[in-house]
Amino acid sequence: MWLLILSQILNFTAFYWIPGAISRISGANTFVSILFFFYTD
Repeated sequence: MWLLILSQILNFTAFYWIPGAISRISGANTFVSILFFFYTD
């Protein structure tokens, strides 16, 4: 059961972190980058 919860947390984290990292690297949208930066950190 805990493994299922852990995988869901990892999926949730990856869902938010990956687009944030991409937007930070490309610098496409500053607002989105800041928003993801605060959510990830």
